[in-house]
Amino acid sequence: MSSIYPFPFFLNQTPTSSLTYLAALLGDSSPKRKVFVSYDHDDTDQANGFLGLRNLGLGFDFISHKLDHKIGGQSDEYKRRVIREQHIKLASVTVVLIGVNYWISKWSNWEVEDSVSEGNGLLAIALNGITQACLPAAFKKYYDAKLAEFIAWDHNTFGLAIERAYQNRAKLGQHDAATE
Repeated sequence: MSSIYPFPFFLNQTPTSSLTYLAALLGDSSPKRKVFVSYDHDDTDQANGFLGLRNLGLGFDFISHKLDHKIGGQSDEYKRRVIREQHIKLASVTVVLIGVNYWISKWSNWEVEDSVSEGNGLLAIALNGITQACLPAAFKKYYDAKLAEFIAWDHNTFGLAIERAYQNRAKLGQHDAATE
């Protein structure tokens, strides 16, 4: 059973966190972080707004997926494998956009589990207007262990939170190995 988490809710918040600061911090010579974006398809409009941040020329590129006609009629396991191999595996961080119903989707847990098994860092962002939310069990495990953040919708904090998630990647794998 998932718990409801109210906002404001920040771990490791950096007071100077802003997209401008991140751009200056990373500079042009830093590698771009590849970010897989997981979201409930009922939240596509807000997810597209988040994905629009790629146009700011910051230190990350987004990888999102849409289960379109190419794999629409296939089994769930086939879809999961395609998402893992063609999207999650290419990323170093997974951002989970938390809407009202994200936590109840089987895809939410699968995408988090597959992200960690592929070595990705984790970050959850509550969609704009969400003041409390349930976290999927797979994400909550890492959040409770303080290995993943859950932040409110504020574009000024996204960049540094993505970088922190990237820096925590190895800790996620170590946590899984220690708990098996």
